[in-house]
Amino acid sequence: METLVARVVEGVDIFSAENAIGRTGLFPIERDVLEAIVRSARGEESSSFRQIGALNVSGREFTGVGFFANFVPMASEPGAEALDEVISAEVTLRAPGLRYDAGFLLFVEKGAPVMLEGFAHAGPWPAVIDRYELLPSPEPDGNR
Repeated sequence: METLVARVVEGVDIFSAENAIGRTGLFPIERDVLEAIVRSARGEESSSFRQIGALNVSGREFTGVGFFANFVPMASEPGAEALDEVISAEVTLRAPGLRYDAGFLLFVEKGAPVMLEGFAHAGPWPAVIDRYELLPSPEPDGNR
């Protein structure tokens, strides 16, 4: 299976509840996941893809089995479809500390991303993610 992104992060870019305190910018893992989801669902020319670089986080919640990142509301681009939708990720996360892979959902309101949810498929979400791989999600029959 092809790897979409493989990354090792250090310092304040390590994804953890501790590093999230007061942080309004995206972590590398959040940006990588958002880009992979939107690229797969809408393409790089979409207004949602162009908005990723300007997203700010209004709050994060770590649940023990995943996380929620809420984004500061953005106006949709003029002429863009102002859809309300949930985009099921076409990407899977592998990281140390995850028993199995993790998945994601992106919530969009009026054409703008409003929340990213990450969830472990089984077991707890790691307290710290300092390296990870993003892979295409397998097809339901296990093939890609």
